[in-house]
Amino acid sequence: MGRFEGAKAIRAHFESVSSVMGFAIHHLTNPIIDISPEDNNRASGSWYLWQPCTQTTRSNRALWLAANYKDTYTKTKHGWQFVNMIITPKMFSPYESGWAEVPFIGGQPS
Repeated sequence: MGRFEGAKAIRAHFESVSSVMGFAIHHLTNPIIDISPEDNNRASGSWYLWQPCTQTTRSNRALWLAANYKDTYTKTKHGWQFVNMIITPKMFSPYESGWAEVPFIGGQPS
């Protein structure tokens, strides 16, 4: 879905995403968060994403999405904040065909 840096770019992405993805249950599981033993103000996290969704740009096409999140965080006076988030898709498949038949719509992600 692209790369977005800074609050303005991230906000613009999420303001427009509903025109592409009209419905989504963004379910994150299996969190592992490690606080750096050298610096208690830094941490890393990993998560799994499982998401049934509807792609509105293709006539309300039902899809399955699975991915891994790899995050880094920093502790500020306002609490923990993201430094970066990398999402690696594992499948993006049509509901009807499933991920065994069509692991990625349009081929493997780059």
